[in-house]
Amino acid sequence: MGDASDLADISRFMESPEGRSILEAVRRRFEGKSIQSVLFKDDTPYIAIRLLFDDGSRVQCMMLELSLYAIRDEYQDVLDREYRAERTRTGEKSMEQRVH
Repeated sequence: MGDASDLADISRFMESPEGRSILEAVRRRFEGKSIQSVLFKDDTPYIAIRLLFDDGSRVQCMMLELSLYAIRDEYQDVLDREYRAERTRTGEKSMEQRVH
């Protein structure tokens, strides 16, 4: 979360002619379209969401809950478990390579 000056800057931009123009362009990219597919891509520090619309246009966006920081905060136990499993698999491969 930003501080009060960050919020004020966002508000100023949204109310400016340039900001309104950009937001309207973004609105047009979404309104009246149907999502045909949703793909995910590792775009560190977040998981990017790629939307394909019925008119063939595409949009890439992100959601705060798919940021690395949110994932670490909410799912650290999952990351730890997967890290251990990865280390186990990697260790098994290393052992196999030494035997052969």
